[in-house]
Amino acid sequence: MDLIYKLEFNTTNSYYKDIINELIKKYNIKAQCKQYLDYLLIKFEDENEDIENFFIYLENKLPLSIFRGKTEIFTKKMSEDLCEDTELEEYDVKLNLSLFTNDEIDNLIETSQIDFSNDINKIKDGGISRLETRNGLKNIFLPSLKHKKYFEERNQEVRLLITNINKVSEILELEPHDTDLICSIERPLVKVKVRKDSNIDNIYSNTDYIYVKIADDKETVLFSEALNKEGISYLIYVSDEIYQNALKVISFNDQNIIVNGDKGLFPKIDYFTKEKYYSAKNYFDENRGVFNSILQKHITKEKSFLGVYFSIDSKESAFKIKKDNEIIDIIKIPNVKNNFLHYLDKISQMNEDAANTILEYKKAFPKNLEHLEFDNNSNSFKTMLNHIALVLGEKNYHNVKDLSLLVDEDDESELFEINTLVVNNKTYLDFRNVLLNIMKLKLNSLSNERISYIFFKSLSMFISKYIKKQENITSIILCGNLFSNKVLLKNTYENLITEYSIVLPKAYPLDY
Repeated sequence: MDLIYKLEFNTTNSYYKDIINELIKKYNIKAQCKQYLDYLLIKFEDENEDIENFFIYLENKLPLSIFRGKTEIFTKKMSEDLCEDTELEEYDVKLNLSLFTNDEIDNLIETSQIDFSNDINKIKDGGISRLETRNGLKNIFLPSLKHKKYFEERNQEVRLLITNINKVSEILELEPHDTDLICSIERPLVKVKVRKDSNIDNIYSNTDYIYVKIADDKETVLFSEALNKEGISYLIYVSDEIYQNALKVISFNDQNIIVNGDKGLFPKIDYFTKEKYYSAKNYFDENRGVFNSILQKHITKEKSFLGVYFSIDSKESAFKIKKDNEIIDIIKIPNVKNNFLHYLDKISQMNEDAANTILEYKKAFPKNLEHLEFDNNSNSFKTMLNHIALVLGEKNYHNVKDLSLLVDEDDESELFEINTLVVNNKTYLDFRNVLLNIMKLKLNSLSNERISYIFFKSLSMFISKYIKKQENITSIILCGNLFSNKVLLKNTYENLITEYSIVLPKAYPLDY
């Protein structure tokens, strides 16, 4: 009986096809897996009972993937339209990705002779083990405020390495999709909430959220197994001298979205440009930015696109549209400097009400004005969020992003309207208006979590309101790593989806 199994697969890298063909070979069934632009096909030429048993085998053996989507089964007659697509040519591209199935991990552990006792004893004694892996060095240690602060002061991100996924619920609040993402073959970083009772004195995270992952290469797999045998199910690590940034991934509406990163994604051949790209930066730079890169894969004569590129770091954040082969910024996000007191003066000059609010805020929260040190090289939303953090008395922009995730309420009564202003014939989001409203909320004794939530939801309303004023727009591209904030992403998406087609990148990251 001829059957065809279609599996949505949102990258053109061929490793998943190779794994499936290897499983076909091991099972000794008459079938072949082929790869197309957005999907894989397994074509069977065997008896129905053998096919059913193979599906059970495949379900048990095939690892999860962040690029895997929906599945369908067709008879050969039903699937004639699929034959119109062109099978992808396979290129010899070597990925920095260890493709470990469960069987391969078991075999690796059984055959290894590496002794990690010195490293484990150092960790148990409160020290830091420096583990050399194929993606660079990892500093690994048990939860320690001293070590955590040391790396944070050097602007290095502290993450959680899981050695036993079945034990990690002791300290993390894992959603089902979180576990699937963490355990996928690409081994991405996933932001997960830390339990309050485990995060005493912020020993894991300053915001109750932390990026977590499991071992992603031979050395870390073996070290994790050795740690697990010693009863250590999770510990802290900091990557050092890395060769590629790990993928950071979120799940939204049954789609896995890559926020940023390169490992396991690049290098790759892009089947639209036919070029080889070595990193996300290389890809986006060569294709004239994030918005234009995504647009090229979706543009048609029947659709007119408007892009919302909101990036934490980039100077190019703006509402964008393509006209006559040129990318036009319609509303720009100002690249303000990290000068909090200067902007308080700017706000005071807006009107009498604003001036009174500034005076009241300075009187109520004098301590928030004592430490005004931030990275002077920051741009766009990073600076804006850093200033919001100052108003709230928080450490930096990371806190504002993560605190917003702690609020589940849907009350819109406290939302504020974000305005624009025109400078030299260019339209900008009014940064002063945002800070003024944040200060008013703080003076009204709202919690920092609630104020952070209100900011992102108000920003989503600003996006939606502006887009709905535009004529002849059928499709919206949402990109930029600010959309990794699920408050912003969820509310923007829900406000627009009934009237527009919304594009979120599947095969590439949201940002550099």
